[in-house]
Amino acid sequence: MSTHYPSKSEHMAPAISTATCVPPVLKSRKRSTSSDKSSNDSSKDGTDASSLDTQETKSPISVVEALIRGHYEGWIEEGSALSNIDCHWYRATVSTPDFVALIRRLDDKIREWMLSRLTYDWNAFTGQIILRNMAPANTNHDYVAAQIGKVLGRQIENLSEDQETPLKMKEVLERIEGPLSTMASPVDAPDVEDENPEVKKLLKSKRQPDNSFYFMGRTYMPIVVEVANSQKSEDLEALVIWWMKDTGLKTKTVITVDMMYQGPAARHGKFFTPDATIAVHRLRDTSTLEEVEYDAQSFKFRDSSKGDGDQSQEVLWLTVADFLPPSKIAGFPEGYKFPAITLTAIKLREILTKGDTIQQHLERESRSPGSSESPPNKKKLSSTSRSASATCG
Repeated sequence: MSTHYPSKSEHMAPAISTATCVPPVLKSRKRSTSSDKSSNDSSKDGTDASSLDTQETKSPISVVEALIRGHYEGWIEEGSALSNIDCHWYRATVSTPDFVALIRRLDDKIREWMLSRLTYDWNAFTGQIILRNMAPANTNHDYVAAQIGKVLGRQIENLSEDQETPLKMKEVLERIEGPLSTMASPVDAPDVEDENPEVKKLLKSKRQPDNSFYFMGRTYMPIVVEVANSQKSEDLEALVIWWMKDTGLKTKTVITVDMMYQGPAARHGKFFTPDATIAVHRLRDTSTLEEVEYDAQSFKFRDSSKGDGDQSQEVLWLTVADFLPPSKIAGFPEGYKFPAITLTAIKLREILTKGDTIQQHLERESRSPGSSESPPNKKKLSSTSRSASATCG
């Protein structure tokens, strides 16, 4: 059935772009050609994370281990060899045996931390892994993702409590759960026999959005939110396809927020995100697992080239249908006008400004007493570090 979304005459900005994508092959992806060797070398006595910060990095799996251990132990700081390559979003393709060996090398405390605290995506079929938001205290990113979820959630809640909302609509609204920033979307993967249940959990494919809503009783989320402040736009587009394809087309709406990233040195003295764009990507009814198609509407809600009075006044239009599985949408008449859910550029700037302010406060508080107010120096990258950075967004 066709689903009615607000037309241009009903104050919805028209879709500004469309995309047709075959099964995704991520751009800038680096494949390991000697991962078995490097994995065996590093697994003899375990890998020393601090040495990985300075020694030659032989393969993507070594970088993955260094980032996991370093972030867990807290030694990845501005100026270290790995953090200097700006790998706040590290993406690589590794062999499943290498990843299995890595997880088995980690102790139980690190494995528990990965399950509960680390945001990462892992596909056991393709060997694609993304370690996301590895920068310590990346509070602005987390705040923006959380607040967007709250704005959407409040509108869902208000509609369900509105006396004028039809009973049938209330019944589906009450089954929408969220926002949830820790809901992982399971992707079927081959079982790996291991005595430790924590190891088996980490070896299963998983994908975790920055925020999401799901429908009670269903496994996959109809709508997810992804916020990025370091990787390129093409990486966000690939992530959209991942969500749609790897959930069997059950995730059909993906909201992305692309915030221009600046490191501590660039942010020093001017704690604000210069540019930020929001987009909604909707799966087309004609999509198949072999050929995923979607429509996209986007606008820049903060533009550093414009003054305060000239910033965007646009609105991102969603409907309740974006939060429902297809089977529930089919229960409404053809062309049914689902209630609107909106995100305004004004509200988004308000959220981003608050996030910038919180980030500024935390970074100032984290400075040791008597530390210099001048921006931090950034060491030159070694040739080895530059090589490793090829797989970073």
